[in-house]
Amino acid sequence: HPELAPIGRLTLWESFRCVRLTLWDEARQRLVSFREARQFAAV
Repeated sequence: HPELAPIGRLTLWESFRCVRLTLWDEARQRLVSFREARQFAAV
């Protein structure tokens, strides 16, 4: 896809920064951590 051509790859160090990313919870309409998402999925 031509639109993706200018996109670079993540380095190892950049990927470590992604650990803190959060997820959007559609039901609650807010950002949640991966830990919260796992807890909600277990219920």
